[in-house]
Amino acid sequence: MVGEPRGAVSPPCRSIRPYHERGASGPREPSSQANWRCTMAPAPEAHRRLIALAQGYQTAALLIAYAELGIADQLTGGPRTAAEIAQAVGAEPAAVARLLAAAEALGLAARSGDAWQNTPLSEETLVSDSPRSLVNFLRHQGAFYRRWSWLAE
Repeated sequence: MVGEPRGAVSPPCRSIRPYHERGASGPREPSSQANWRCTMAPAPEAHRRLIALAQGYQTAALLIAYAELGIADQLTGGPRTAAEIAQAVGAEPAAVARLLAAAEALGLAARSGDAWQNTPLSEETLVSDSPRSLVNFLRHQGAFYRRWSWLAE
């Protein structure tokens, strides 16, 4: 928007308003993300496809971390809490809880109260000793994933 006349809005935003003009109450610290709101028009199919592609790294990172930490292996004996899993794999409980919540969104883990268990998908593909395990493949992909993060440098 630099160099545009006041009030001009670049696509895809239909309107952009300062935080205080949105009827927000109370003081708020200035921040580039908190002070402005962009009301976007519905995204065309091409945008949705590209956004899904751009967010693919999140799924890859989740699968790699799940395999490298052996989360599904920890759940083969039955439901366990995030704290129990974290202790077993040497990770922070809050980080494991976030990982499990993301895995649940992908259908890899199921929650019952505070306990987590594998789904049929994770039992088949993410348990190390499963005949159809993809754990070694995902660990191998982890090495490439880290290298690809340097692609633009």
